[in-house]
Amino acid sequence: MVIVGFVLAALLASPATTALPADDDRVEIELSGEGVAYERVVYELRARGRSCVVRRTQHLGGTFGVQEAVGLWPREQLDGLLDALGEVGAMDLPSTRLDSRVGPVTTYDVTIRRGGLEHRFAALNPEVHVNPRYRAVIALVRAAVETAVGPTGFNDGRVRAREAGFLRLKTDRPARVRIDGVEFGLRPPFDGLKLVAGTHLLETLPTAGGRAQRFEITIDRGKTTSLQLTLE
Repeated sequence: MVIVGFVLAALLASPATTALPADDDRVEIELSGEGVAYERVVYELRARGRSCVVRRTQHLGGTFGVQEAVGLWPREQLDGLLDALGEVGAMDLPSTRLDSRVGPVTTYDVTIRRGGLEHRFAALNPEVHVNPRYRAVIALVRAAVETAVGPTGFNDGRVRAREAGFLRLKTDRPARVRIDGVEFGLRPPFDGLKLVAGTHLLETLPTAGGRAQRFEITIDRGKTTSLQLTLE
């Protein structure tokens, strides 16, 4: 209990803006918590000379691995994003506090660095926070990253527990697997992959020869869908 209390106190403290060398302008958001389909998702835009590297890293649960998408922007586009974040007051936002009435907690750990100054804060459940600036910051960064590298699978990385079900998948031989366009590589069997309740597109391609197949699967809230596939 002492450790938990210490960690929460550190997380919820309002951070001071930190002075740093002015050669690493960047924006980073790490998304994690009960409402996220992945273990965590990291959105990052980092200056590199006259360019900006845009990266989204999706850390999948269990043994599913890590997926990374990388793009390149002109530096001016990062400057434009930083200007927009400045207009909504992102460099002055403190960490939000927990509201026990909200339910599952999704945490956005935000870092913004510009001109030698760095500001960090944690936005807990920003979609329901009374201050709309938190939502604006998340929306600006997410839109920028997805413009550069494409959309995140699984409902933009967020799955609330009450909206989710699970997939258990086995195949009769090794195959590459994609779900809703997200590549899982050589991963079967899956056991307990969290997905938004509803319909999903499952694609398989046997690695030792065979044809690609597409399956429409349905996930029910709070239930596990089990599939045993014989590949062609």
